[in-house]
Amino acid sequence: MGAIDHFGLFYRGRSDYTAQLSVFIDRSLHDGFPVVAALPEPNLSLLRESLSPRTNANVEWVDMAQAGRNPGRILPGVLMSAVGRHIGRRVHFIGEPAWPGRSDAEYSACAMHEALVNEVLPYTGGAVIVCPYDADSLSPQVLATAELTHPTLADHGLTRVSSKYDPCAWLKFNVPFEDAPSAAAVIAYNEPSHLARVRDFVAVQGFKAGLSAMRTAQAVQAANELAANTLQHTRGGGQLAAWQDSGNLVLQADDGGQLPPLAGRIPPANGVGPGHGLILVNVLCDLVRTYVSPAGTSVRLLLRPV
Repeated sequence: MGAIDHFGLFYRGRSDYTAQLSVFIDRSLHDGFPVVAALPEPNLSLLRESLSPRTNANVEWVDMAQAGRNPGRILPGVLMSAVGRHIGRRVHFIGEPAWPGRSDAEYSACAMHEALVNEVLPYTGGAVIVCPYDADSLSPQVLATAELTHPTLADHGLTRVSSKYDPCAWLKFNVPFEDAPSAAAVIAYNEPSHLARVRDFVAVQGFKAGLSAMRTAQAVQAANELAANTLQHTRGGGQLAAWQDSGNLVLQADDGGQLPPLAGRIPPANGVGPGHGLILVNVLCDLVRTYVSPAGTSVRLLLRPV
């Protein structure tokens, strides 16, 4: 497959999946590179069982269905975490962010993640990143997105340059959200003393949505981080809307700031400093999406009941 920074791997069926990825793993380990494989089940077990015990033991395995359930977690919590564990070495990373069964909103977040991988590459110490896509089961739209976000594609064991690759594809995925319900509850905040009101507001909304006590506490913490970020970095304050969608709690924070695309995607030094709060929001929530326009920034959070 070669030393390629970021490529999409189209696979068709179980045997094609294991054949292409096992070749990449064997070559990487033979050349002395650390290998990290972040895959959802059942693909995680499928690939592990196809490798020899010795090879299996030399790969770091991550359950992407958990670690990357929210695609916003993958860059800071999976990829950059792996880079941090292997400072001075070129990590060979397999990451499968999109799999059959994800929602449309999750696929949208996966597309933004894949586009931002190209922005993060300079911070990875030369990582090689392989992203498998199920060409038999994923929609044509998801596969077309992979062609936009990966400079190189692997298909049927061959690699080719993607003629559709756009190094600024993340701009195409920065699109307005679908409208919030007209009945959504809304609260405004414009000074630090209002943070307590924001927390109380979200606690009530979490209770109404049937969230567990733990999930409600996580919703409160995530909303508090966003509101505090607004008050620290923007003028004019912001507002928070809340509603229920298919049994989930949805929160949307709006303010007049301009959130940089990599905010919350690269861990700050020593785990503290700018961006830490946004990384925490991604950890706490099941889905985080961002839209930035000349008028400001909207961040939409989704939390499942448990």
